[in-house]
Amino acid sequence: MAQLDGQIAVVTGASGGIGAAIAKALADAGATVWGVARDEGKLKEAIGDTCKVRSVDLTDQASVEKTFTAIREEEGRIDILFNNAGRFHSLAGVHECDVDDWWMDMTVNVKGILMSCRTVLPMMMEAGTGTIINMNGGRPIGGTAYASSKAAVVQMTELMAKELEHLGRSDIRVLLANPGLVMTEMTEYQRDTPGGQFWIPGVGEALKAGNTRKPEEIAAMTVRMLGEATVSDNGRMFDPDGWVA
Repeated sequence: MAQLDGQIAVVTGASGGIGAAIAKALADAGATVWGVARDEGKLKEAIGDTCKVRSVDLTDQASVEKTFTAIREEEGRIDILFNNAGRFHSLAGVHECDVDDWWMDMTVNVKGILMSCRTVLPMMMEAGTGTIINMNGGRPIGGTAYASSKAAVVQMTELMAKELEHLGRSDIRVLLANPGLVMTEMTEYQRDTPGGQFWIPGVGEALKAGNTRKPEEIAAMTVRMLGEATVSDNGRMFDPDGWVA
């Protein structure tokens, strides 16, 4: 029997890269998986053979609530939420950045996760079971929006864990994942744009040298952690090699 048989999972940002790998790994482990992202066509192309798909705008509260509520109504519950969707577009020093572009990175990466958790967590509390995994990331200079957003996600996750402990909810787990440097559209953008080449040339050098992790590595560790982590691990982070902290 597969490890996640009977589980209902939702993976945001599942239209490619790490999100698609995670969605497929959860499905291979026996879960019924919903991949959600803006572009339903890309979702179907990336994971449509193994997962269900639905479009969502993670910057819009009504869209988030409608999407997750519809999935819960169809499946009866949501057992696993992996908040993978992210944006890293602002590549400039604070003195020169486009403020709207900077803030959109924050909006997707922080508000998007907040709204997903705010919508799904009460469903899990009502069902008496659930796991939320939030995606961490790097802290590059020239990428202060992304760096600030991921620092906020770490703090949010750690405090969610303490809130659940305060409420006595030992039936819900909340964890962090860190995939390391992976070849994705996001990292290729960092490699190919003038801002990325100036501020974080090491990304391009690492991609060229092949010094990267594969999306399947963090996906496999996610499946493992879903089987092994207990509520005592709440707030902790794992990477492709296991627990980090």
